[in-house]
Amino acid sequence: MIRRFLVPAIALLLPAAVCSGLLLGAPPARSANLGELKKEIELFETIVHTSLNQYLPNPLFLSEVPRGALLDGYGLAFTYTINLNRSLTLFPKPAKTSAKGREQLTAETAIPEVQRNMTMLLGQYAATFKHLPSDAKISIIAHVISRPTGTSLSGNRVVVVSTSRKDAELYQRGKISFDEFKKRVDTLEY
Repeated sequence: MIRRFLVPAIALLLPAAVCSGLLLGAPPARSANLGELKKEIELFETIVHTSLNQYLPNPLFLSEVPRGALLDGYGLAFTYTINLNRSLTLFPKPAKTSAKGREQLTAETAIPEVQRNMTMLLGQYAATFKHLPSDAKISIIAHVISRPTGTSLSGNRVVVVSTSRKDAELYQRGKISFDEFKKRVDTLEY
């Protein structure tokens, strides 16, 4: 009696198992080696952080270190925060030995520098993600805060710079110029 019920159940489960790849040993849908990709993400976080420390005139402006994440179906996104008023918030009294002639950064002067820096980073390093599909996107997102503490959020700006790994590889191999690469980079500011 039990045997009679098993035959229809096996007849229904066998095609489903074959179609799903369980019996054929099909690889999982995600082909990226996540362990190796995590190492590449951590390395790129360090590269972005080092670059920010080199071009920002005040190291206190960087209020959040860059962090990356894999977004399934999209690619990688790296985000960080630059607070142009952070040094004044932490140290309200101006230092007696302030550097004369050093221009105070504003959002209007910082954002073009942020975009230029992020585009250069993507051109130089986005092709190094070997465990990411070539059509995947790599984005760097900068939150630029340029407002005194306690005021409205209208001084906040977000800058997003994105490229595909394929375009970065074309630039790295010399197939396209940096000017052509910049044209292919998507930039959004709001």
